[in-house]
Amino acid sequence: MSTDARRRGRPRGREIGVSLPELLVVLATIALAAAVAIPQIQFRVREGRVRWAASQFDVVLRATRMVAIGNSEATVVDLHPSPANWYRYSDSLGNSTDVVLPVGVRMLAEPPLAVVFNANGSVEEPPTAIRFETDLDSETTERWTVQVSFAGSPSLVRERLIEEAEVGPGSGS
Repeated sequence: MSTDARRRGRPRGREIGVSLPELLVVLATIALAAAVAIPQIQFRVREGRVRWAASQFDVVLRATRMVAIGNSEATVVDLHPSPANWYRYSDSLGNSTDVVLPVGVRMLAEPPLAVVFNANGSVEEPPTAIRFETDLDSETTERWTVQVSFAGSPSLVRERLIEEAEVGPGSGS
């Protein structure tokens, strides 16, 4: 087959493929989209981690309360707040499980550093609040607060704290 026969289907003077400027435009567009999307994705991942940690802790408290009622004996959730950031609970067979919080999530709690469920599911001295926090960015903190009532029921509250820039002398405001 001659060279002329192979070229008949193509317009003369044009090559098949992508030119370098076209390729650079596509790569620049992809880089721009990534530059915009990646910080937002990281923001959402940090937000999801703290939400998961607080929700998981809420479930552990509810399950531990049910274990105390089911076994008719006191059951404890031990808290190890920041910088350790983990807690321990026991299942219905008495097996202890340690839960380490995800990277970047802090547990903040004041004494008592344990939630003790009585055999009837109540709590004699509930902690004031157990907070799970993470810094979403340099100015924003996501906080989930778990409070346990005397009846032993946990509740979960979400807050988003935004740090306001301070206006100092000589700043023009």
